[in-house]
Amino acid sequence: MRDAEHRAWESLSGYKFWMFGYHAARWVGLNQLCPQKSANPFRDLVAVARRRVQSNQQEMDVGNTHAAAKAGRSQ
Repeated sequence: MRDAEHRAWESLSGYKFWMFGYHAARWVGLNQLCPQKSANPFRDLVAVARRRVQSNQQEMDVGNTHAAAKAGRSQ
């Protein structure tokens, strides 16, 4: 599991996102096989991604609202 985690972080640091996913999935799979589960080392990274998606969604919603209002005024 240490090797999978190390390679995942190493891949991410080199912008090798596909390989990051592969090694992160390896870590998750190996963790599922262990009788004593370990905390996911990628949890904070997932939290950052979720906040980013939420923020982007809110920006898109505001943009769509402005576009709809603008379209309504032009009719």
